[in-house]
Amino acid sequence: MQIVPLAKGAYAVMHGEFTLIEPRETGPGIAPVAYMDSVLGNAYLQRPEQIQQFRGLFGRLQAIALDPEESLRVVRSAAEEK
Repeated sequence: MQIVPLAKGAYAVMHGEFTLIEPRETGPGIAPVAYMDSVLGNAYLQRPEQIQQFRGLFGRLQAIALDPEESLRVVRSAAEEK
């Protein structure tokens, strides 16, 4: 888990949530899927160019996010405040 702090400001994927599912194995009927949930509805995307776009978005998020250890510290700190 990684957290993107609010202090980082606006970022490239603020248009909605998405889940990128990349199976460990490939074969007939087994392919990556991007699931997007938005106010306009849900979408399952499977075309290779769509998957590449979501991989790029995910990479940009990882680049600006706190590392996993720091993210865990933030979560623990927030839990202790409650």
